Amino acid sequence: MGYSINKSDVIPYAPDELGNFFCYAYEWVDNLNFCRPASEFLSDWAPYEKLAGERFFQAGWRGDGRIELMWLPPFVLGGMLSNRADEYLTTAGKLWTHGLALWHVKQDADGTSFILSPVELNMPAIGID
Repeated sequence: MGYSINKSDVIPYAPDELGNFFCYAYEWVDNLNFCRPASEFLSDWAPYEKLAGERFFQAGWRGDGRIELMWLPPFVLGGMLSNRADEYLTTAGKLWTHGLALWHVKQDADGTSFILSPVELNMPAIGID
């Protein structure tokens, strides 16, 4: 098997830092096969999930759906970062090579996805009325 970072290195921040994350609503996140439960990466995942849920709720989430992590590989980040790679490289340092883990929940009621990111993304609210 090839090299992979340790699962314990995927989330390099404390739960309270989720309060500073950028929150987005988006439609058409329909392939959830690559979303993973936070419990696979964090031994004490409950505080993270609680704070992520609070942030999603503030953005309009109705409380249904499963909060998970969604990973973006490093090669897609340049075009998605609001300030391109410069800000992310400054913030993440060498961790940029790990890609970016986003917090995600897809609302069961209407299919709207809510996404939390530690860096600002160039992501319009497509499909949201």
